[in-house]
Amino acid sequence: LENGGVAMDISKSLQISFMLRTRSLSGQIIYLKTPTSFLSVSLEDGLLVYEALINDNMKKQRTNLVVNDGVVRSVDINQNGLHIDGKLNANNLLLPLLVNTFGINDNLTLIIGQRSDQLPSFDGCLENIHIGITPPISFFVDGRAGNLLENTMHFKLMKRRNIIDNFCYADDLCGLVNPCKNDAVCRDLWNKRVCECQPGFTGTFCETRINRCENHICKFGACISGIDEYSCVCLPGYDGQFCDEEMNLCKLSPCLNGGNCTTAKGKYNCDCPPHFVGSRCQVLKSSKCLPSPCENGANCTVVKDTFKCDCPPGFDGILCDIQKDICQSNPCKNGATCLPKDGDFKCICTNGYEGRICEEMKDYCSTSPCVHGECITVTDNFLCNCESGWNGEHCDIDINECIRFPCEHDGNCTNTPGSYHCSCDSYHLGYY
Repeated sequence: LENGGVAMDISKSLQISFMLRTRSLSGQIIYLKTPTSFLSVSLEDGLLVYEALINDNMKKQRTNLVVNDGVVRSVDINQNGLHIDGKLNANNLLLPLLVNTFGINDNLTLIIGQRSDQLPSFDGCLENIHIGITPPISFFVDGRAGNLLENTMHFKLMKRRNIIDNFCYADDLCGLVNPCKNDAVCRDLWNKRVCECQPGFTGTFCETRINRCENHICKFGACISGIDEYSCVCLPGYDGQFCDEEMNLCKLSPCLNGGNCTTAKGKYNCDCPPHFVGSRCQVLKSSKCLPSPCENGANCTVVKDTFKCDCPPGFDGILCDIQKDICQSNPCKNGATCLPKDGDFKCICTNGYEGRICEEMKDYCSTSPCVHGECITVTDNFLCNCESGWNGEHCDIDINECIRFPCEHDGNCTNTPGSYHCSCDSYHLGYY
């Protein structure tokens, strides 16, 4: 039943039993009434609720067992209370009075499913509905039951909508096209879908890459998130798993011609003797420009008994042999990490961003992947919010609404793209 129901006239003593299977939080299941009284069984927050009005005495009680877990449940209501799966779940002094109120001589009306002015309809499966001593209620329309009910006292269906006769139908939530992202496995658990994610992904549809760097810090470097682990790319002069170990750059004796080597902040510095210059004390001050002592494409100019280097952008020092810390100004955006590279810099972007300085949010919807729906960009993927009548990862699969028999009064249903059409008989009009 879904957004629909059936109505019948009955005249038997009260005892209600049925089998149900659902994942709905709320909805009307059974409504039994006389001109002055009623008995209702419904779902609220996944719990069965029964309420009654008898001789102006209103009573309502909730059960304590969650029944919207997709498990088949048996429900029995009689003068002793309400039983779920054979166990007493609710007892109330009002119930024995109901037997007398809804007696064998009363003219009662039974509505299964939706009351037009009250709760939404029950969405799920109902089977073996018994009222009193009558046979199970049939949802067959005239002519479809064959001779199954011939010569048997039974309830005649007066009106029905959105009811499927075969117990127990469930939507195929995994579908022909896997709605789960990133090679995840889709598990159909009867009107409930679970995506089993591959390592490194999370989210309802496994659409989000797990950020392994979130709780880890690379002290002097950039964190790179992998599938099951992370790694640190260290800045020059640092080492270790977390880039927290300063390398002994003086160990390799980089300073020439008697220069004194010291280290600080991942760099080494050479304190040169009076007649030598350069980052490693490698050039005599008295050198001329032939050959040029300047490095990294710098122009050399003779000045008296020495020379001068005009450094290109990104370099410093007497010989233009010292690379400036171009990352000091933190040019990378949106939490990206800056790494020096060949006189320039490189930005390691966080998930969902791109561009030279990670200034652009990736637009996974730019190709309009959702055929009949709205595209929503998530961390590093997209999701489609489908229009009514469509499903699938790209909202390109038409839902066959006629499976649920939405047309009333035996109207013929024709499925159309994204919708359906009811062909009514000569005595009825309307969309349904």
